[in-house]
Amino acid sequence: QVISSGGNDTRSARLDVIELPYAPTGVIAEKNPNLPKSVKVSWSPTFDGNSPLIKFIVQKRRAPTDGAIDDLGLNWETVLTNVSAASASAIVSELRASTAYQFRVSAVNNVGEGSPSLPSNTLILPQEAPSGPPQGLVGSPRSPTEIMIQWEAPPEEERNGQIHGYMVRYRLWGYKDSQWYYRNITKE
Repeated sequence: QVISSGGNDTRSARLDVIELPYAPTGVIAEKNPNLPKSVKVSWSPTFDGNSPLIKFIVQKRRAPTDGAIDDLGLNWETVLTNVSAASASAIVSELRASTAYQFRVSAVNNVGEGSPSLPSNTLILPQEAPSGPPQGLVGSPRSPTEIMIQWEAPPEEERNGQIHGYMVRYRLWGYKDSQWYYRNITKE
């Protein structure tokens, strides 16, 4: 409002403060039954900072193990950088079997990237058969009718869970038509 000897006038204006978007809420991680080693992450967008959302960013981390102290935001890895602003879910793939994960999401508008959400629920992917063979197979004779074989477990990244046992397959060497024999060796 302006008051002066030349006259009075009143004007009004609307002022929208544009800021970073708020963190999405309700982040939930669910197993994807159609794709092993993948997870569906869903969330609810919140305040857009008075600027239309451009995209969402999804991050993952291996969940802290029992008794471990939360790392207070460390060890997060960005896995999806351009999820449509019209979406409220995304599929994260190429995860490791028998591993516990958490996810978080942040929104992006013209001002920039907002704070990330609180971590999702912890989701443990199911175990799978090992994706690699045992290592260092060595055989040595013990008697004319026995041989001892030894090996090491597959590398950690190829185990896909706990190793419960091994299937040993053998036959006479040099006789391509000889019968294969099988022996289950369980871990004790």
